[in-house]
Amino acid sequence: MASTLNHFGNAVRAIAPDHDFALLRQLQRRFRRQVKPRNRRDRMQEPRALYGLGLKLMNQAATIADPRAAAWIFRDGLLIAVATASGLRRKNLTSLAVGTNLHRVGDHYQIVIEAQDMKTRRRLDQPLPTALTPYIEEYLQTYRPRFPGANRYAELWLSPKGGVLCKEAVWDAVRRHTLKAFGRPINLHLVRHTIATSAPDLGSPLLDHTKSTLTDQFYRHGDSIAASRKLAAVIATLRAAVPSSAIRPV
Repeated sequence: MASTLNHFGNAVRAIAPDHDFALLRQLQRRFRRQVKPRNRRDRMQEPRALYGLGLKLMNQAATIADPRAAAWIFRDGLLIAVATASGLRRKNLTSLAVGTNLHRVGDHYQIVIEAQDMKTRRRLDQPLPTALTPYIEEYLQTYRPRFPGANRYAELWLSPKGGVLCKEAVWDAVRRHTLKAFGRPINLHLVRHTIATSAPDLGSPLLDHTKSTLTDQFYRHGDSIAASRKLAAVIATLRAAVPSSAIRPV
């Protein structure tokens, strides 16, 4: 209700800027006082758990008899792993395309997104964990070609209905699998919250914030001391420290 009143107030003030909306301002203040901030901690998971879920789904694909269903599961697993390792916003994650903004460089893949395509208008040049390289290669060579019309598109994420996966479908895929795995849905925005909370020193560069205060203000929910204790483990996770049994040869 508070949000609705705020939007309504902005609209009517734009229509009648000289009118006194004292009553509306009073209502807005009353509802703002009653609003309690959402507690995201209950829905947050360690990046290690999210990254592990992505690996688990990709490894699970090999056990699925239906080739298209296997491709779907592998795609979603890779999507979750890349989202966790990169901290990309939904728009940039959705638009990843091999040879355009995703390149193989030696033993790893590099995400390169030009400034005009970034919210902060700063060029992003970020490596993905080397542990993801064999998974990306397997997806490109084995699973991605199973999607209808795959050879007509450069984008990484394709739809089983044909064409490129839209932003809403990317969002839904992450929520669907995290709900099943953790009992609560986690969206891509909350994945970014999780990274900033668990790895405070990584927050701004990984999430592409121009100032660390943005990470502090909008994303970080953890106690700084507790977060710093987790930092080493989180860095290792995001930079490819995964169980040896899960690692495939590069």
